[in-house]
Amino acid sequence: MSADEFRKAIADLGMTQVEAAAALEVDARTVRRWALGERAIPGPVRVALRLMVEIRTTKTTATVSGSRRSTAP
Repeated sequence: MSADEFRKAIADLGMTQVEAAAALEVDARTVRRWALGERAIPGPVRVALRLMVEIRTTKTTATVSGSRRSTAP
């Protein structure tokens, strides 16, 4: 995951860097360094972010699909 992909994932989740740091249980400076490409993003963080984005996408899709259901018997 590149720094650009990292920043996009955070944006897709609607998070600030500080919120991402809290969710990932790391220091905000660490997230800033990842976002700037100053440090490599560890594998577990890449996996966690991808899962978080996938879950959010799935929930959004389910919500949109659910709102289209007919209430007629």
